[in-house]
Amino acid sequence: MIKFRIICLLVITFCFLPLAHCAAPFTSVTATVTDSDAQTWNNCSWGVTFIPNPAYPNSSTYNYNGVSITSLTYNSYLQQNGSCNGAGALTVTLLDNVAITPGGSSWRFTIKPNASVAATVYSSLPVSGSSLSLSSFLSANSVVIRFPASRSSDAYGYSDTEVNPVPVPGGQYFNVITATTRQWTGSIWQSIIGGTGAYLPINGGTLTGSLTDTFGFIGPLTGLASLNLPLIGGTLSGSLTDLSGFIGPLTGNTTGTNTGHSTLDLALTGGNLTGITTSNSSIRTSTLNSTLNASSCNLSPVPSWCSGSDLGAWLNAAATQLSGGGIITIESGSYNITTPIVIPGGVSYNIQGSGTENTIINYTPTTGTAFNFSGHGFMGGTLMDFTLNGPGAATSTTGFMLSASGGTSAWRVNVRNFGTGITFGNNNYVTYWAQSSIRANNIALNYPIGLSNSGENMIFDHVSLSNGAQTDGTSTGQNCVQILNGTSGTSAEFTFISSSFDACQVVLGSNNGLKVTMISPHFEQFDAVMDGPFVKCTSTDAGKHCTLNLLYPQFSVNAPTVTADAYIDLISYGELHMDTPRTFGFGGISAPNAYVGISGTGSAIFNSAGIFFQGAGVPAVISTTTGGNTPSLLYTPVFTNAPVNQTICWVASGILGHCTSIVGAGGACTCVQ
Repeated sequence: MIKFRIICLLVITFCFLPLAHCAAPFTSVTATVTDSDAQTWNNCSWGVTFIPNPAYPNSSTYNYNGVSITSLTYNSYLQQNGSCNGAGALTVTLLDNVAITPGGSSWRFTIKPNASVAATVYSSLPVSGSSLSLSSFLSANSVVIRFPASRSSDAYGYSDTEVNPVPVPGGQYFNVITATTRQWTGSIWQSIIGGTGAYLPINGGTLTGSLTDTFGFIGPLTGLASLNLPLIGGTLSGSLTDLSGFIGPLTGNTTGTNTGHSTLDLALTGGNLTGITTSNSSIRTSTLNSTLNASSCNLSPVPSWCSGSDLGAWLNAAATQLSGGGIITIESGSYNITTPIVIPGGVSYNIQGSGTENTIINYTPTTGTAFNFSGHGFMGGTLMDFTLNGPGAATSTTGFMLSASGGTSAWRVNVRNFGTGITFGNNNYVTYWAQSSIRANNIALNYPIGLSNSGENMIFDHVSLSNGAQTDGTSTGQNCVQILNGTSGTSAEFTFISSSFDACQVVLGSNNGLKVTMISPHFEQFDAVMDGPFVKCTSTDAGKHCTLNLLYPQFSVNAPTVTADAYIDLISYGELHMDTPRTFGFGGISAPNAYVGISGTGSAIFNSAGIFFQGAGVPAVISTTTGGNTPSLLYTPVFTNAPVNQTICWVASGILGHCTSIVGAGGACTCVQ
């Protein structure tokens, strides 16, 4: 009996050695996932997790042959991750669920194929026995691989079949089996060889020349596709159709037709592009038939003519390259520049942005001139569709300098946040600026005294000039619009057509025989205090009057407080011809005393015509003259039966007033000042 007990004790002791778990063997699980496309999930990623019986959700309650599964001995088996081999096979060792107590536990697999799709999460299942294959279970319940592809996508997968939906021509993905990029031509899938590939639709044409570097070209030369290669020393001919695309550079010649929704994107040097562009086609190029894209200097490869590191330098380089003149385009974007733009003279340039809110040039230095457009001769050039933005109105900066140029025009070109928005130099005439905003500058527009051979027929059409410094006009440099602001100089012939002057005072000086004309101008003051006139016309030279023609002006007063005596000041030899003005207040609680104030030693001229509408409560057409001025007052009679208080009349010889009674058939009324 003693021997028997000793033997039993030894057996019991042996069962509790660390190798005791051999009594409950592990299960070696293998599997190869093959989806419904018959594609094995080569190099897939997998994970497997222990799932408790819902009746016993706490994993710490489970034992494996009497030992807790959360112990150091078994814890590492509860959550495992790994990768499939190149044939799609996986192997993992799991705890046999039959040997786990309490019963009812299972394992859940999550497997992600080597493709740009989400992982498949499988239903949990128990495992048992020394070995078990789950190939059938995992394959039958796998989610078939489907992913989209585009020209710029990072898609990847095992085969062309997996791409869904069918992409546009040029759509591509990376094939993980062949380690190549596959591209859809519009009819077939083909591999891109050598790093970068090309698919070109040429209908009835040929591609000749040499392909360089690691770029590859794979046909056919028909259908819908894209070409992305440097073509050197050859000729590209034919037609780009439908959704085709071409990305250069191309050195040589290209001919043909760009139709449908095609996009031609190339750096063309040393040749010409001929043919037509129709429908929604576009051409994006650094050089094309005397056209340069300044923004292409920020692309790779950089065109050979580019220099410098900002748009200012690129525009200068483009103008130098186009020595005979041409078109310089600027793509959408906000461009910070420190290099002043200096467009050389002698030829005509058209500089075109992509819209005032899309193309914005930000000049960041606090001194200097941002844009010099000068020296172009008659009909010298055009500016279009961009905004020039400065560092602030308090800086010593100028937005545009126009000089030595006849016929310069600007369409939809905004200027803002400069010390001076636009100024002029010698030999500048026949300037036309339209549909633009010149605002938030200290001085919006300055035509200085002392210029020679300048000032003929300067037109601003539907331009908004606003937010300049409005003062009483006594300090030079503190007024929004200045034309010959001084007592001497040459002459200037400015015309403003349907333009607005919002919180923007106009100061005019001596003008030798010419005049400033405003047709249907809009004057508005919306600051807290209107402390000066809208227009100040000053000349101390009897032979050089300050001459202003105002046709159908609108004066709007929003300021709660008005200290100005009149809307317009004629000083000394100021001369005003005004027809049918109208005044109106938008919330203002006061108004100037009169339309026109006359002051200073001299002999001003005021020639009035039409009905004077006085909706803002202006009591008189003209205020009492001061400073010994002896003005000449001329009046063209208006129609009879005009409304009360809206017709000017003679109070006495040389004194204008307004009617307080209905104008009779003979033009008579009760006239008061």
